[in-house]
Amino acid sequence: MDSNSWYNRGVTQEKLSLLSESVESYTTATILNPKNENAWNREGIVLRQLGQYTEAIYAYDKIIELHPGSASAWINKGIALSYSGRYAEALDCFNKVIEMNPENREDLARAWMYLGIDYLLEKKPDKSVDSFEHAIENGNDYDWIWTAWFCKGIALKSMGRDAESRSALDISREIRVKGNLWDSLTYGVREYLNRTRDYFASLMSVDQYQPLSIGA
Repeated sequence: MDSNSWYNRGVTQEKLSLLSESVESYTTATILNPKNENAWNREGIVLRQLGQYTEAIYAYDKIIELHPGSASAWINKGIALSYSGRYAEALDCFNKVIEMNPENREDLARAWMYLGIDYLLEKKPDKSVDSFEHAIENGNDYDWIWTAWFCKGIALKSMGRDAESRSALDISREIRVKGNLWDSLTYGVREYLNRTRDYFASLMSVDQYQPLSIGA
């Protein structure tokens, strides 16, 4: 089989939750064609799901070698770096995308969103609030926007700005019912927020947090 056939095989295996097998297929695809960007991308995503962050970063670096201006690759690399606890390097990746100012506003909103979450985890809530405001400005659907308002509310709460936090969370609730409740929130934001769930919940009362549950 050629590289694309191995890639398609990997996609099928991934849909069947055969993640390790799909990685093998994507790896074969990239061996046969080192320029198969789709295979590198899916391999990186699956490796991240398997917790193999170093290998995922390598896959995204390969895409960046092929296309240095790939906002998606920089964002995905940043996510993998964050999962590895390498927040400073992750922030560099997200800032790189912001400096690129991609025409795809969704990529820009994603970069601002992840930047804000990492700033919050780095205990820099003032910078995180600014980042979430930019994510709100660039978000192009309800799910992006309500999530950014939600994160902004948590950041404000961590700063002791309770009234502003409650206002932001109320706005988030109002917007959320207009969206698809995660159906259109793609590219790992749900996964990313779930990883920070305990930290976020620690800043809020049960009554505040429960209506905005991130999901299983």
